[in-house]
Amino acid sequence: MTSQLKHCDDGPTLEELLLSGHLAKICYARVSSEHQRDDLEQQIANLRQYYPEYKIISDIGSGLNWKCRGFVTLLERIHTEGIKKVVVTRKDRLCRFGSEFVEWIFEKNGTWLVVFGMDVSAESSEAGKLVEDLLSIVTVFVARYNGMRSAANRKRKREVAKAQEEQELQDSSRQDTTYPSLFYAREEVETQTLDGNTVEKEGIEWTKKALRAQCLNAANFNNTKLQ
Repeated sequence: MTSQLKHCDDGPTLEELLLSGHLAKICYARVSSEHQRDDLEQQIANLRQYYPEYKIISDIGSGLNWKCRGFVTLLERIHTEGIKKVVVTRKDRLCRFGSEFVEWIFEKNGTWLVVFGMDVSAESSEAGKLVEDLLSIVTVFVARYNGMRSAANRKRKREVAKAQEEQELQDSSRQDTTYPSLFYAREEVETQTLDGNTVEKEGIEWTKKALRAQCLNAANFNNTKLQ
């Protein structure tokens, strides 16, 4: 009696939902990176145009990663809710490898996989399957190569930025050790002789006493010891 009441509280069974046709229908879209967000938006727009009543699940992540949040949610809902139909724009939007295993999961849970109106369960030629496999392999290697190249470029940019920063610090350090107040000259002054000690150069006159005072001021300003 208790089990019957519990069954009633749980609602209709999966078999009843299948017969009634009230199971959810989902469209799934995916791209590999943020740079392809425009492609993702286009996928979603196309899916909504042809399947406006379907729910949309989307992902931004590699097709080799089976831990993408949307993909995991899709599989969980197929297993627990008995999703009636899943639509994708291309077969590789679900995953790059292991698509046959995913299709087996769909089949065992009574889910119908559709690639933009093309029934995936329809028999395809061996040549077509081979082409799909080759394209998947090439796509994966290209994606990995581009990822490695992007990582190398980012590393090179970091090294260049670090070198520029170190150079700027060195230049700043050199400027701090100069004596900008050392060369305040008195131009066009009358010649003065103090104890017979006068320094003249290109019409600019320096006394030894004034020059020494300038050096002392600069040394004190830069916290250096004047020899």
